[in-house]
Amino acid sequence: MVPFTHRLSHRSRLTGVALILVSLLATFLPTAVRAEDDILAPVTPTADRYESSPADLLAEDDVQKINADVQDARDFGVPFAVRVQSVPSPQQQESVQAAADALYEREPIESSAGADDGLLLLVQIPSNDKTQTVAAFHTGTNFFPKGGITQARLDRILFEVMQPMYADQTIGSAIVTGVRWVAYDQLFMETPGTERSNAQTWLMRVTNAVAVPILLALAAAYVVLAALVARATHAHRPDGASGSIDSPLTAASVKIGQVTHAISTAAIGELIELGALAVTRSGRQRTLTLLPNAVIPDPFLQRVQHRLEQIAGTDHVLPANALRTIGAVTSEDRTWLEHHLASHGFFASNARRVNRILRIVGVLVIAVALYALIPAIAGRAQWGIFAAAATIATVLVVIWWTSHRSFTTASGTDALAAWLDTTASDAARGSERALLDREVYALATQGTKLLDAQKREDRVFGPGATTVFEIIQGYGPA
Repeated sequence: MVPFTHRLSHRSRLTGVALILVSLLATFLPTAVRAEDDILAPVTPTADRYESSPADLLAEDDVQKINADVQDARDFGVPFAVRVQSVPSPQQQESVQAAADALYEREPIESSAGADDGLLLLVQIPSNDKTQTVAAFHTGTNFFPKGGITQARLDRILFEVMQPMYADQTIGSAIVTGVRWVAYDQLFMETPGTERSNAQTWLMRVTNAVAVPILLALAAAYVVLAALVARATHAHRPDGASGSIDSPLTAASVKIGQVTHAISTAAIGELIELGALAVTRSGRQRTLTLLPNAVIPDPFLQRVQHRLEQIAGTDHVLPANALRTIGAVTSEDRTWLEHHLASHGFFASNARRVNRILRIVGVLVIAVALYALIPAIAGRAQWGIFAAAATIATVLVVIWWTSHRSFTTASGTDALAAWLDTTASDAARGSERALLDREVYALATQGTKLLDAQKREDRVFGPGATTVFEIIQGYGPA
């Protein structure tokens, strides 16, 4: 977590990054998509969707379904038509196929004149035995590829989907089901591989030879840059670093590496112990009440106490949601503590500025990766697409890391070690102040786990109230 003011600015920056990425995607990807034929673009063949001879060969309900389903196929790029004929006697598959081929030649089904890219389904129904119905598909010379439609799948529709239904003499339902399977295969089945054009082959080679190494090098360089920044921060000993850690909340901030919401929550527990706050009950409701005349030596705690006084009611009772919103209420105070730690050399003073630079560089790297997607997609260069995706993912991880990385310097680490040693020695001598400091430090750095495993279960912070462990969980209905 980061201070609330920084959380706001960080969220704003993330929103900005997201908008930039969406804008880049909206700009680049359509260009890449246009490099391929849009196989889902609607088509409007002049041929009727359905014809039968005689006209009343199928039930009207089936005819309506066939017309609707053929139109759906056309709306998704398949120039499709269905023809149903009554014949005197059963026909062989070869003769029905020849009839379909001849019918297509006489009455082409095309997205545009001369395109020769249509699909015809011809069904011949014997008048003396409908169970011997036979159907055949004819595909135009330029029909393939059409999404997931293949010749093998068209054959499966004929012989595994439609033919078994003829035995029940549900010819209309068989045709409807076959038409729907054509539309399904087009949209949802895997598109078969096709040979790359010369232009696509050239794009693939250029992408794999040039773009992939550049993208991988950029991703690696960005990670190395982030690692060098982290190393420089942790090894830094600012000139003029002075002072020592004098409070558990300061120590916890140095340990975490940022002044997080946990610092504000732990501050509540310390204020209770110092007598500045009391936890009381009103029926089943717990409340926090400000108490006067408490001695608060820590400047950060003084600021938090003042902030609580601003939101308390005239009866000095804090609102019921005060603890849950303590992070937002004390955001300016955590910013002050961060600057205070930087002034003593415990935090890197330029950490947030460096974070901004890293994020800007990251956005530029993502832009390069998105540019590289254009030839990668157009040339169907799998390695290029992988390299672009890997680069973008790497950058996003690093950008996330910048929001969580530690700002603590080597001087801060040394000061924390000294404070921990001193506190441990004082606690071993039975110092109540040191015991409290260890508990507050543990609350801030470990959340719901207290550092002192031997904590007395009856220790309370305020008369008849609750433990710090319960406080950090929030208060409200008991």
